[in-house]
Amino acid sequence: QRVALARALVLEPEALLLDEPFSALDNHLRSEMEKELLEVLSAYNGVTLLVTHNLKESYRICQNLMILEGGRKEAYGRKELIFQQPPTKTAAQLTGCKNLSEARAHPDNTVQALDWGCVLKVNQMIPDSLTHVGIRGHHLEFVNQPATENVLPCRVVSAVDSPYQVTLNLAPESAPGTCLLQAEMSKEQWNQLKNGPFPLLVYFNPEHIFLTETA
Repeated sequence: QRVALARALVLEPEALLLDEPFSALDNHLRSEMEKELLEVLSAYNGVTLLVTHNLKESYRICQNLMILEGGRKEAYGRKELIFQQPPTKTAAQLTGCKNLSEARAHPDNTVQALDWGCVLKVNQMIPDSLTHVGIRGHHLEFVNQPATENVLPCRVVSAVDSPYQVTLNLAPESAPGTCLLQAEMSKEQWNQLKNGPFPLLVYFNPEHIFLTETA
């Protein structure tokens, strides 16, 4: 990988294409190569195009993202904006969002999340082209007050363990047997929650809810 990069840079190209540059490396080498690549690119004056399926890798290395699906551009722009407000349902899915529901506009700047069986207050203007509402798993919060706005009682279907976090698959009590929600949290947080009362009360913070459409 280092030799291939050196061969490309020695020609002082106007553009550099990196096609899955870390795909054949183990985690340790991937991390080391990523650090070296960032150092090299900081001194490179041309345009770099990185092709990758690794979301975290693209976020760490790139400033701008282009999301492609079926050869068609789904989104392009600053990485922060695309992750915070993906413009289409497909862009949301390709940036790793698991929580998407068909949506319908309601009065007073609220939307009805049809798959979750609830009405959610949102902060942004509701577009006429609205088809879906979404929120990322790490943005779901847990509260103790059932009457709080944007709170949805959910039962735990499963808890998937990984080295550093837990992913909960949650079934909204208002929409049994339909779309599941995914919540991501630390193991410490899950250890506290699982010893508390059920169902879990899931809070959708309006700051993290996004509205999107089907392209």
